[in-house]
Amino acid sequence: MDHALKGAPARCPCTGYSRSDFIVSAGGPVYLETNTLPGLTAASLYPKALKAQGIGFADFLHDQIALARRRTLR
Repeated sequence: MDHALKGAPARCPCTGYSRSDFIVSAGGPVYLETNTLPGLTAASLYPKALKAQGIGFADFLHDQIALARRRTLR
């Protein structure tokens, strides 16, 4: 599963943040879609995933702003 998860962003060169969805079938993981702008409300999965990884929401937002600034300086 880790291999499938890591391969999805490489096939869909997203910058910033995104969420790739999979299901696990008898034959292994099946890629469903990549959401390039997943929700960030308290009920959304992305903030919950950040919290599970020990990443504060404010830190995540600061990192996204820094990434956008770096992109504009290219």
